[in-house]
Amino acid sequence: MFVSSWRDSADSSPDHTMTATRAAAVRHLPPTPIPLGHTAEKKHSLLERIRQVLALWRRRHQDRAMLRSLSPRQIADFCPRQADVEAEMHKPFWRA
Repeated sequence: MFVSSWRDSADSSPDHTMTATRAAAVRHLPPTPIPLGHTAEKKHSLLERIRQVLALWRRRHQDRAMLRSLSPRQIADFCPRQADVEAEMHKPFWRA
């Protein structure tokens, strides 16, 4: 157990407390360095990914709306199986 590893072996008290020496050592550990701009880059990449997904969903919505507007004859010109086109037309925009 993590807490028991910090417990002083000479300490017979049942609580899991650190000794003063160990507490001081932990308090003086240097902070983990974080590169400048690291969180900003993550935030930027997350926003970019969200923008890309939204653009993809908008494109799918537009494409499927265009398919619904075509006549059966126009659909037959580019796809011999009507069932494939019907399935694509009725998919929600978030499905590939």
